[in-house]
Order: sequence, then C-alpha cells, then structure tokens
Amino acid sequence: MKQPSSNPSSEFTRTVFPSDMRGWPLPTDGLNATSNLKLPEMFDVPVLPLREMVIFPRSILPLTIGRDRSLNAIEAASGMSIIATIAQKTGHETDAPPLPSDLFTIGTLCGMGRSLRLPDGTTSLVVQGGNRVEVVEWVQATPFLVARVKLVQEPQSQSPALSAMSRAVLSLFEQVVSFDRTLPEESYVYAMNASGPSALADFIAQALNLPLAEAQELLELRDPLARLQKISVKLGKRLEVLELEDRIHEQVQLEMDKGQREVFLREQIRAIQTELGELESDEHSVSALRARLQHKQMPEAVRLKAEQEINRLSHMNGMMPEVGMARAYIEWLLNLPWSEQTQDRLDLTYAHQILNERHYGLQK
Repeated sequence: MKQPSSNPSSEFTRTVFPSDMRGWPLPTDGLNATSNLKLPEMFDVPVLPLREMVIFPRSILPLTIGRDRSLNAIEAASGMSIIATIAQKTGHETDAPPLPSDLFTIGTLCGMGRSLRLPDGTTSLVVQGGNRVEVVEWVQATPFLVARVKLVQEPQSQSPALSAMSRAVLSLFEQVVSFDRTLPEESYVYAMNASGPSALADFIAQALNLPLAEAQELLELRDPLARLQKISVKLGKRLEVLELEDRIHEQVQLEMDKGQREVFLREQIRAIQTELGELESDEHSVSALRARLQHKQMPEAVRLKAEQEINRLSHMNGMMPEVGMARAYIEWLLNLPWSEQTQDRLDLTYAHQILNERHYGLQK
C-alpha cells in the first residue's frame, strides 16, 4: 500500500477531492449526503478513526470526538458533508493518533449532520452510514488522515434462500427484543421496515452492539446471505442467554415476593394478636422468664446465654415454629439445679422401697 504524504494540503477541497466532485449537490441536512451524491469509482476522502465501534450503513449515530487529528478531519470534510469512518484495530489502545497501519481497510462512508462544540473541548457529531468503502491507498497522514477509497459493491440478486433467511432472522430478532431490556421495542418495527436483506442485516448488527472483532467481520462481508447467516447464529446465542437470565430473574422475583408476603402476613398476625390481647400475654411470658432468670443462681456464662435466648424470643412472632423450641430451651436452662444441692440418703431399704413403688415388675 502506498505510504501517505506527511505534507498537509493548504486547500483540501481542491487537492484531495477530484475535480468532478465539485459540482455535486450539497444536501441541506448533511446526513443524506452519501445518497444524494453520485460517487465516482475511486475518490479521496477524510478518515475518522473509531475506537471500539463500527458504524454500519444506514445507521444514524452520535459521536464524541476529542482528538485533534479527528477534529481536523471533520472541519475539512464539512464542505462536502461526507467522511469515511474506519475502526481502529484492538492492538492500538493508546491516546496517540492512530497510524494508517492501525486501522482496518474496510469502513463506512458517512454523511455528516450537525456538529456541536462542547465545553470540555470535544465535538459532538451525528453521522449516518452510507456505503461500504475499501481503502486503496493512504494519501495523507497529517494534519488528518485522508484515504483513497473505492465503493464496495454488494450482490443485488434475490433468491428463495435469502428471503427465507431474512424471515428467520427477523423472527429471532423479535424474540431477542422481547427479552433484551437494552433494546427499545421500536427496534423490531424498524427491522420489519428494512429496505432489503442487506439493510436488515446491517440494522440488526448495529443494534446488537457486538464486540469490535465480530462487528468488523460483519462489515467486511459483502454477501447479504452470509451476513444474515452469521447474524442468525449470534441472535440464537443471545436469545439462549436472555431466556436463561429471564428464568433466573423470575425465580429470584418469586423468592422475593414470597419473603415479602411472609413479612406482610406476620405483621397482620401481630396486629390481630395485639387486638386480641395475645401479644400482651406473650410479652408477659417473656417478662416472667426475665424475672426467673434474675433470681436464678447459675454460672455467668450460662446466664449470658439465657439472656441472649430471652432477647431473641422477645423479637419472635408468636406463630413461628421456632418459638416453642426457644422457650423450651430457656425453661430447661432455668430448671436445671445449677447451684442447688440435696443431701444424699445412703439407705438400701429406702432405695428398695422406692424401686418397688416406681419400677415394680421389672426382672432383677
């Protein structure tokens, strides 16, 4: 590929664009520039490098531009309102201006809409994708990139396979839109009204927000059928993940609703118990346990455990099954003779009498 010149042109519209482009009609809004212009087979155009994104034909997107070289390219292209957008390769991730070798060779010729200078020094620009273009050679590197490009021609033939694939992709996209909360519902309506299989493929590829490598691969595919086939696979995988996420969300929501319902019902039971006076009796029972604990002689560690259990019991709903177990455990702690002693009676006759009274009939 020819190396670009480092000498900037003093008058871009005269030296970069071929002479037969000066008579082209300039659109009033800029976005329809690529459709209104009769483009020659090969021409020079300013290049706007894109980071981590690909613009497909017919897509309208806002861009935020901050690099000086890109701002220079926008200013130079404003007269004709067209610019080529080409994605940077993933290896170039620095803020330094990309070199021609850092860019892919297939991009999109875009019409330029209104641009706004923002307070932070960047520029907001709306562009609309037009034709696919392929870089033939790089003409200029500074103060902005200029490439000699040619239009990428797509097959225009219709076939039953292409129509069937379009319907299948459209059906899959409808299901994805119904599950994916990031896609507006109008996306399916726009896809239904696509002008053809190629436009349908490009619209869905832009809407899916694919990783750079996958999006660039689709941009470089000229055959609409091959593009639709790859998109159908991506839609199938996306739909499978979305359905799984939806099932997980429903399960989580069901558990949350169940927990909220239990809390609501317990509050209702508590209110009913208050009206019936049952809650007061429960509180009185807890107070009685505290009084018994206060007068009970027991080791300090056991006393702390008993106080902890009584506090936990006071915060429990009376209808909970754990209440009975907690109360029984506290009663057991209070009933044990921690510091109480009895005098031993070592009397065999008396023991024989007790055994006969309480265990009569057992074999010796």
